[in-house]
Amino acid sequence: VDYVSTGKNKFSGIVSPKYKNSSTSFAVDSNGIVSCTSQSDLRAWAYSECQYYINLPKGTYRATYETVTPATTTNAGMQIFAPSKTLASWWGDPMKVGRYSTTFTLDADTEVGVMGKFFTGTYKIQIEEGNTATEYELFKQSTKTLYLNSPLLEGDSIGVSGNNIVHVHRYES
Repeated sequence: VDYVSTGKNKFSGIVSPKYKNSSTSFAVDSNGIVSCTSQSDLRAWAYSECQYYINLPKGTYRATYETVTPATTTNAGMQIFAPSKTLASWWGDPMKVGRYSTTFTLDADTEVGVMGKFFTGTYKIQIEEGNTATEYELFKQSTKTLYLNSPLLEGDSIGVSGNNIVHVHRYES
């Protein structure tokens, strides 16, 4: 069974194929620094206008952005959305160099939208599990293979027990 594993930073910086605004484009370099190539951004602050979408399991998360190069436009900012509500809005000052952080909680597995209006600024963005901000880490993702000693049957599950990944068999009574 193949599965995808990520490091602590859940934010890849890769623009979602769902993002349709061709007048504003975004890039992420090899150091994880996010930048924008537009001087104007007329998008409404809304889930449907986000350039990044991340599937996150139920839980508490800490979102942090660090200003590398300050924005020169006063409407610069970041927001995080669930499909039906704003989770985190306008924390920190993207026109000043600094590190800003906020916490949000998901009551269920959710596709979260991350929207940034960066203009001329550049930022490092990190979304991690828990409510404590840690040092920035590049997004890491790998596909791993779990070899099972018996077939995976309907109703079986794969879980974590301590530091091990385990195959939990369904038993009929």
